[in-house]
Amino acid sequence: MFGGYDLARRIHFALMTIIVGFLALHLLLVALVPSTLRSMITGGRLAPRGTGDAA
Repeated sequence: MFGGYDLARRIHFALMTIIVGFLALHLLLVALVPSTLRSMITGGRLAPRGTGDAA
């Protein structure tokens, strides 16, 4: 399918290197700006205290 065992191994290594690099870069960015971690996990910003709708 990928031209044999050796070529498949090289393609796998190249793609895994790209994935690991992508992950490492994003972990570095989170480490540099840790205040954004919560909004990345929850999917949004937290509203400052006292600005919510109180019923």
